Amino acid sequence: MTSTLSQRTYTVDEYLTQEIASQDRHEYRNGEILLMPGGTPNHNRIAGNLFAFLNFGLKRQPLDVFIADQRLWIPDRRIYTYPDVMVVGQPVKLQEGRKDTVTNAIVIAEVLSQSTRSYDKDGKFAAYRSIDSFREYLLIDQYTAHVEHYTKTDGQAWLFREYDGLEPMVSLQSFEFSLSLADLYDRVDNSKAKEPLRELGKHPADDEPVNVYDGPYGPCVKHGKTNASVPSGTTVENVTLAQAVEVLAAKAATSKSKSSSKSKTSSSKSKTGTTKKKSTTSTAKKKS
Repeated sequence: MTSTLSQRTYTVDEYLTQEIASQDRHEYRNGEILLMPGGTPNHNRIAGNLFAFLNFGLKRQPLDVFIADQRLWIPDRRIYTYPDVMVVGQPVKLQEGRKDTVTNAIVIAEVLSQSTRSYDKDGKFAAYRSIDSFREYLLIDQYTAHVEHYTKTDGQAWLFREYDGLEPMVSLQSFEFSLSLADLYDRVDNSKAKEPLRELGKHPADDEPVNVYDGPYGPCVKHGKTNASVPSGTTVENVTLAQAVEVLAAKAATSKSKSSSKSKTSSSKSKTGTTKKKSTTSTAKKKS
């Protein structure tokens, strides 16, 4: 997920001027400038593995392979973006008047996260399909071994394939190239605890960190053992420490209330059991 720099509309020239001077990468979407967040170690391992195998496998072929920092211009949608991995044909076609922006992507791969999954699958894919040279799209899950593969067939039709586990081979159709998922996910360890996407700051109650993570149902904030979904309308990039503290407090209060209810129920059952025991003892005494 990206976060809008401001509410104003920017021209292409304004975006390019700012982007050249910036240390961060930004996406341009028809007037909007959006900050692109950095990737996790697993995200970079997957993208690096794919780039390395493609770069070696396509040597001495009229193709170039780029990773992460190569800007792509999509004229029909007025979008500048940075695909995770991209294969373009030679000679490389540059945007008119530019030496740093390509336009003729053939294959594009995006490594998915919870915060980018929807856009990469829908809006971004639709934009990529407007590129005349674009033929194949790989969507790679970074949390489990799963790849979705789209290949353009006749006209505007696209063939969909998906692969699960480490045994399958992904074979591209635009040129001769195959890669096993075992190689694609080499050194990717999803058994370890996820690393935070951002540290928002220290919690005012105990000075311990409050972090943002990719949760199973979307971005969440965590402090100690308490975690909660980010507030509605916020993203990984623009959620604030104050907002995080508020939703964490609400989550903690809800958990405490549930725990208290369980405790009262348990106590009530215990008292009922004690009363029954006393009654049984009293009855026994009378019989004797």
